[in-house]
Amino acid sequence: MKRAALLALGLVAFACQPPTNARAPKNTLVVGLDISGSFRKSGQFDDALRYAALYIYGHINAMGGLKQTTDVFVGSLGGERVGQPKTFHPIQDLTGKTPAQIEADLRAWFPEDDPITDFNAFFQRTAVHIKRQNLVLAPLNIVMFSDGVPDFPGAGRMPAPQLYAKIDVSPIEYL
Repeated sequence: MKRAALLALGLVAFACQPPTNARAPKNTLVVGLDISGSFRKSGQFDDALRYAALYIYGHINAMGGLKQTTDVFVGSLGGERVGQPKTFHPIQDLTGKTPAQIEADLRAWFPEDDPITDFNAFFQRTAVHIKRQNLVLAPLNIVMFSDGVPDFPGAGRMPAPQLYAKIDVSPIEYL
């Protein structure tokens, strides 16, 4: 009886192993860049863009023990008006490039200043995009490079707690 139980346990353990040629599990990275005038003029924008390029490069190429991302999407935080949809640039636009080339692409993709920093629109766009790409329940990393200040009409007259209370992360909670 013990032999049969051990044999059954061994077969179950063997059957539960993934095949040796199995694809790596999905791992998604979404990068949001604040291209508002306030962040560009803060003196931190160039360093943030340089770091974003290194961060993206490191994850695409699994450098230094980082888990390799299978999907990368880069977009901006905000726009000309509140809730304005913006496009994401996919991993195919970044694969095979050096950090300097990625940084140059980021600068080319986001040359203008957006007057609005709208975290809510970014989170909504991210949720829709992840669902459309069928990446729900896959590991998801969302990284934002920003001065952290929500900037929308009327924001200057609000106290900080009220300003940050308007940020709604509910669209990305159950992805």
